Amino acid sequence: MAAKNTIKESDFGKKYDFYDVIEDIEFVPLEMTDESIVGGVTKIKFYKNYMIFWDGQTRSIFIFNDKGKYIRKISRVGKGPGEYSGISDFCVHPQTGMITIATNSRKIITYSFDLKEFKEYNDVPYAVGIEQFNNGYYAITSTQKEANLYILDANMKIVHKGLANPFQYTSILNSSFTKFGDIILCRLPTYYNDTIYQITPNSFRPWRVPDFEVHPDYSNPTKYNEPDPQFGIRYNCPDMQMNGPYSESSKFITYGIKYPGGNVNGLMTVLYSKKNKTVKLFTYSRLENRPFNLFLPQYGIQDNKGRIVTKMDPIFILDCKITKDDPISLRIKELKKQLNEESNPVITFITYKE
Repeated sequence: MAAKNTIKESDFGKKYDFYDVIEDIEFVPLEMTDESIVGGVTKIKFYKNYMIFWDGQTRSIFIFNDKGKYIRKISRVGKGPGEYSGISDFCVHPQTGMITIATNSRKIITYSFDLKEFKEYNDVPYAVGIEQFNNGYYAITSTQKEANLYILDANMKIVHKGLANPFQYTSILNSSFTKFGDIILCRLPTYYNDTIYQITPNSFRPWRVPDFEVHPDYSNPTKYNEPDPQFGIRYNCPDMQMNGPYSESSKFITYGIKYPGGNVNGLMTVLYSKKNKTVKLFTYSRLENRPFNLFLPQYGIQDNKGRIVTKMDPIFILDCKITKDDPISLRIKELKKQLNEESNPVITFITYKE
């Protein structure tokens, strides 16, 4: 039986002191050279003392060290061997550092960490999201009718498949997977199912089901259809539902929630403490006593040693007004001296308080 964490309507409207939620923030600015101009950070993985991330804007995979120094990149847009027209997702083998790219066609490419060798696999199931197990097997999410989840062996042969969507309304994301330690979790974000699944090389099972006090009636999704003058009909659910990526560490669960009904609008972050089994629901603008104008992205994109990793555009740092002498504020003050509006993004490691 999947575990639940309950989000109540009474959780909305509460305000928290910034330093009662945030224990620490570390910033790693990315070196900027002619070869390392980064458009954006869509997903990030870690291998030894390296950060490997996908830049969706330039269709590249960048490798930096953990201090932000540029190392190398995969930027091979084309139709030849080892090339791709676009990237759907990528993953990194935790022992070898091998980088695997799911392209936006039915082709998957693996590259050695030094990028000197590569291997192509064609006619695999169309992959929207991809993650790799320690034994070399892969899990991929797909929009194919026969299955939304596949387990592939190291040679990309299908071992297991399932979780087919019985409806045609599906919204599989490349951010379906989250991984901490040896555990791979997958969110299949269809509008009738917010279940998080635990994936192994041989099976998958429900892991957690976020529990909302006000929740869509997934057994009757057409009840939320309403007339639309432009498109004829549209889906409009006024209740709480997950929104965006799901991140889990050894201490916390965090994800976005959408609740456009009542007096609450827009997106909020859910921070669930596994130790205390408590929920904090907030937007960063509602955190009191924070460094003035400090904006932190709504979602984390990866877990790293219990910290939630995200990225900040330089403008958010430069616009921040420092009015205190606490360690985080002083760190931001020093960081501002290194940045300008044209700088690369800053990788940000957030440690939450339990």
